[in-house]
Amino acid sequence: MPTIHVKSNKEFKELIGSAKVTVVDFYADWCGPCVAVAPKIEELSDRFPNLQFLKVNVDDSADISEECEIRAMPTFQFYQSGKKLQNDIVGADLPKINEFLAKHG
Repeated sequence: MPTIHVKSNKEFKELIGSAKVTVVDFYADWCGPCVAVAPKIEELSDRFPNLQFLKVNVDDSADISEECEIRAMPTFQFYQSGKKLQNDIVGADLPKINEFLAKHG
């Protein structure tokens, strides 16, 4: 399933409210680790079509980033039915992301 690029807070709330497990990638275009991990996240979205993958650009969506308390990029958050499933993964920590996906994918 392709990654969804979130454009508004309303859209973000609707998408994380889904019954599907949702992986949210908070990123910035100028962030080297974000750019490096992006193709891997796209691959994971293809490998786990039953999960929903979102991308939120922290510069374009400062309201969402502030509400979600994003302090570093990349940061990954995980939701289902509007509730956060676990602590954030901060940094391009693919082993931790894969561990989450193995449990929920």
